[in-house]
Amino acid sequence: MSIQQTMWDVVKNTPHYFYVSNPARGGGMHNYGMALDISLCKASWSEALWRPGSAPCRIDTIPMGTKVDHMGSRSHIDREETILTPAVIANRLLLREVMQAAGFMPIRTEWWHFNLCTRAWAKANLRVIK
Repeated sequence: MSIQQTMWDVVKNTPHYFYVSNPARGGGMHNYGMALDISLCKASWSEALWRPGSAPCRIDTIPMGTKVDHMGSRSHIDREETILTPAVIANRLLLREVMQAAGFMPIRTEWWHFNLCTRAWAKANLRVIK
């Protein structure tokens, strides 16, 4: 919760305030351990995997339109069709499809953020991680 407070203090009086949950209201789903920030990556494997001392693979993120934690309209999932390329939209849809199949719910303003339960359920059944 102390990290949440630090983040809130930075954005609370800016146009970006809605990207960070107010700790005075219980914080966000991360504070209950019920949220993930996640993206998709591509792993490139090579024969180097079998050589002693070599790196097993190279991992690169795939294009998602913005970096994780971008505070702007390009991060919103309800604006994708008008401002992103078809390839980026397809990547985001794949991420959402996989996460929803696993029981996670996306949020409107952050393509990378997924909740495992509702805020109401978390507040009623869990304790905040301080």
